[in-house]
Amino acid sequence: MLLVILLIGHMIADYFLQTSDMAESKKNNVSVLLAHSGMYFLTFIIIDFLFFELWFAVCTTA
Repeated sequence: MLLVILLIGHMIADYFLQTSDMAESKKNNVSVLLAHSGMYFLTFIIIDFLFFELWFAVCTTA
């Protein structure tokens, strides 16, 4: 179950939230790479809160 949830989060962050310009630019621009990493972080925080209890979501991100 955890693997499926992580794969869903990866698909959301990489295929739905990332633009094609961002995919190309993150190779050469650190700020775009950090923005993409931030999107991953927020996506997985939201998934933690949706699928797991509050204490588990807080403990896994700390």
